[in-house]
Amino acid sequence: MTFIKSQDLHLPSLPTIALLLASILALCAACDAPQALSPNSDNGLFFADNVNGLAMGWKSGITLVGPQNDEYACDQESGACALGHVALKIISARSLDETALKVIAIEPMRIGTVNGAKIVVEALAQGTVKLEAEVEIEGEVLIDTFDVHVEPVARVGLGRLLEGIAPYSRYAGCTNDKPGAYVFSDPTQLELALNLVKLNAKGEALRGYGKYPITMDPQDSVEFKSYDELRNRLTLTPRINGRVVLRPESDGQALVFSFVGEQAIDNLTPAVFVRDQQGQRSKTTTVLAQGEVYDVALFPTVGGAWLCGGDVTTKKVALTPSTCGFFGEVHDHSEQLIQALNPGECRIRFVVERALGGRGMHFDLLMDVIPGEYAQPGW
Repeated sequence: MTFIKSQDLHLPSLPTIALLLASILALCAACDAPQALSPNSDNGLFFADNVNGLAMGWKSGITLVGPQNDEYACDQESGACALGHVALKIISARSLDETALKVIAIEPMRIGTVNGAKIVVEALAQGTVKLEAEVEIEGEVLIDTFDVHVEPVARVGLGRLLEGIAPYSRYAGCTNDKPGAYVFSDPTQLELALNLVKLNAKGEALRGYGKYPITMDPQDSVEFKSYDELRNRLTLTPRINGRVVLRPESDGQALVFSFVGEQAIDNLTPAVFVRDQQGQRSKTTTVLAQGEVYDVALFPTVGGAWLCGGDVTTKKVALTPSTCGFFGEVHDHSEQLIQALNPGECRIRFVVERALGGRGMHFDLLMDVIPGEYAQPGW
């Protein structure tokens, strides 16, 4: 069996190893006292981040950290703190069954304030394998083992990442599995993040990176940039304008993209929203109250596909300025704040000149302003 020593390798860090620190901090979110990751190696010398099974045929990075100490690791953004860990230095690592699991590399790593290590492995065959690590903790060289579970991939799921999309926002019509439109003058400058998850026969997520089991139509229509195995996050860039279909090899459920310019916009679905006290869209309305500020959105679509990225250039004209007008800056995108000024008919025109292949299209907002107590604009 072959030992791999840290001084023999100088590797770039894999992305999102800092998620381990986030995991440490997340443990104390619902606790009365800060927590730490308890050692889970066979002799209790260190913690190994091997909770999920590894996907057979894929590579994975397993993180090691030493036992907890009395210091604290804190996240500056959230302010959450967790007990820290004694520094751990990796010396060597080996698999006790190299036909099932192969050690590719080891390297030191720092997670926030925690000094730990990473063992990069390749999962070759199904089963549970012992992984042995020689480490230095507080000046003492120690050897311990832990189990790594390797499972075959039963299915690969692919979907859009919709995190951060608020209800009623510009991309609220975008879903993780339906066709989506991305409107840019040059879509090849776009970088997209998708969710690529590997599942075992029970539907449980497996870890692993290094493969892109996706077919694409047309061929070479996108470039896969990177894959974050802890977040199951696939980053890609379109290489062409037009329709692209991505399909996981083991699943068959396609994900359809339209990478287009503004001339491909063929429909608008306007809506007027009431704003809450925080200035967020709360519900739609068909009437305007004097003195109130509203949010208008056009919601462009391409062949029935809702916008998932980009926008259209929009001109706006207040046709009844004594009744209603623009609130704040007049933008050139598909959204706009307006204010109802006086009772009567409100009419505002929105023009998308490049839509419909350059023929253009427009929408006239036509609503009644009902009397109310006129307030100073704003909240």
